[in-house]
Amino acid sequence: VAASPAPPEDPPEVTTPAEPSRVDTEESPDPQTAAVPATAGPITRGVAAYQAADYDEAYALWLPPALNGSTRAQFYVGALYFEGRGVAVDLVQSYIWLRAATKNDDPGALKLLDRVRDGMTGAELAEAETRIANGETIPDR
Repeated sequence: VAASPAPPEDPPEVTTPAEPSRVDTEESPDPQTAAVPATAGPITRGVAAYQAADYDEAYALWLPPALNGSTRAQFYVGALYFEGRGVAVDLVQSYIWLRAATKNDDPGALKLLDRVRDGMTGAELAEAETRIANGETIPDR
């Protein structure tokens, strides 16, 4: 009896830094629906705004929970600074936000932090570390 061929593998998921493959389940938007429910939280609404290319709105939605310690929001804000969407590209700010997000070992934040660090000059890295040591988290947008 001939063995049946193996089913084709799904292609790997393509994501951008601000659209990681892993999202928090309580804040995950349904990609099949165009509208976000009015009861959705700021993370979900921010993802919808990001997907609609409204990066200013995504930033505005993610910043308050990021400042309040939401790891996912901190990751997203750091990714916006890395990508230069809704804010100017700022690797120092990106690094600061992503370092905050890595406190809970978020794998997406850890991965993006490595990419940011690789693109930074020694002076930028020193500035970021100094600002973190001084407790700075407020963006200078």
